Amino acid sequence: MEVHYKREMKHNYLIVEPDEGNKPGYEARMLLNNAVEGLLRFHIKYMDERQSYYYDITSMQPLGRILQNRFIDRGEICQLLIQLHVALRRMEEYLLSEDGLLLDPDYIYVEPEGFRTGLCLVPGMAGNFPDRLSRLLQYLMKKVDHRDKECVVLAYGLYQESLKENFSVEDLMKLVQREGRTVEASAPATPATDFDPHWEQGGGIDASGRQRQSWDEGGDRAAGGAGPGVRERRFEAGENVGEPGVKWAEAREGEAQKTGTSVPLLLRLVLKQLVVISLIAVGAPAFLWFIKGPSAVGRFRLLWLVLPAAALFLSAVGDIVYVVFGKRTVGEAPREMNGEALPGRWEIPEEEPEPEEEAGRQEPEAEEEFQTTLLAGRAESGLVRRLEPREEKMEDILIPYFPFIIGKHEELVDYVLNRSTVSRLHVRIDREGEEYRITDLNSTNGTMVGGRLLEANETAGICTGDEICIADLYFTFR
Repeated sequence: MEVHYKREMKHNYLIVEPDEGNKPGYEARMLLNNAVEGLLRFHIKYMDERQSYYYDITSMQPLGRILQNRFIDRGEICQLLIQLHVALRRMEEYLLSEDGLLLDPDYIYVEPEGFRTGLCLVPGMAGNFPDRLSRLLQYLMKKVDHRDKECVVLAYGLYQESLKENFSVEDLMKLVQREGRTVEASAPATPATDFDPHWEQGGGIDASGRQRQSWDEGGDRAAGGAGPGVRERRFEAGENVGEPGVKWAEAREGEAQKTGTSVPLLLRLVLKQLVVISLIAVGAPAFLWFIKGPSAVGRFRLLWLVLPAAALFLSAVGDIVYVVFGKRTVGEAPREMNGEALPGRWEIPEEEPEPEEEAGRQEPEAEEEFQTTLLAGRAESGLVRRLEPREEKMEDILIPYFPFIIGKHEELVDYVLNRSTVSRLHVRIDREGEEYRITDLNSTNGTMVGGRLLEANETAGICTGDEICIADLYFTFR
């Protein structure tokens, strides 16, 4: 299987060249005639009696690229798994096999804003879905900020669950429900312009860990997939009311009351002391009266004062010991989950790359090197490179380190180029030794180098004096 990218007009496509002998069958016809929610839009093109599978990835970015320079949080992990679960349920309706899903981070496409996901399903491709999902969870565990204890527990628990024999996505969803109840947005919010009237306001996670959904089977599904028209999910507090369910905020409040997390520690200790005293002061005389009769209660009345006082003293000493020595220090990592001890250090086995998915990968840059450079923000030795704009009113774009990303998404880029024609992540400039390269990051309006339009995700070498066009803005590389 070969993978490459292509730009046609204002659309970008991920193109999969299937192995010889893989002819489009039932699954390909179902993907052509139906927009399956959670899957990238699909069509087939033929050239020289060989078919190519086209997947629309316009305005989306690979998960691996999104997480190159930041951590993934608990809400995003929950969103990703919930959307995967929804996609699998939709695939079951069309009798599509889960073995054809590409779960490599480079082929899972998400929208940078909202984290809405589009999965790539290759018709007729053989594979082992549980193994791919386990490797994805292992990758996510590496992308967790280990200072976030709750996120660490969730990611580690999901990965450990995936190592069990015959695990299912339902098992993962139960863990998401149990460990991620406090995540406010467990599904991506969709702009009002994308709202589909055939998607009702039901939603949330039911008792089995499934996402509650309601949808008009007679409605038009042509707007499904990861593009415009995806069914809107309402997970905001006060709006997320399912047919048999309750509001998300009310569910979280009820869970807090059941677990006691809403009661302060000091108040719980005082209440416990009152319960102990009441049981002894009332229970002991009643028991003695039942055994010896009413006269025995009067003979031992001094004992009714000593016993509660002794019990109160012992209980208070126990509470002090618990508060001082029994509680975890603030900031200490959790030591166990679900009764199983967590390792002292996060020793994660190395991933074994899947042979059929390694081919055609377009970005072999070292991920760790990318992260370290961005976090440190250290300038390269020698001259500071820059992009000199053609417009006089614009300032030079200084490039003090590499890789250097230009776009209009403030949280994900190194330089914000705030123009409507510029994509959220538009281009990335890298340095390899003494050579410089520029990569189009699946932009909508494209990138030109020396007058040549780059394909989506294409990388080209640049030299001092080369003209670079980002959308409709021209620069000279200096």
